[in-house]
Amino acid sequence: MLNFACGSRIHKDFENIDFYPINENIKKINLLQILPYNDNTFDIAYSSHFLEHLDKDNERRREIAHYYL
Repeated sequence: MLNFACGSRIHKDFENIDFYPINENIKKINLLQILPYNDNTFDIAYSSHFLEHLDKDNERRREIAHYYL
């Protein structure tokens, strides 16, 4: 389970990633780049209050919307 752009919403059973990790339980990853995981690594991808921060024309936003919205 992947929790991307987690901020302070950390889940102990998830892989928590963010631009700016607040502690050692969060991996620092640039979410605007291709994520460093193989396909099918996670069954669930969760995020809260992240997509609205992306520019409407951002390629990643379009890709996420294509697959998940």
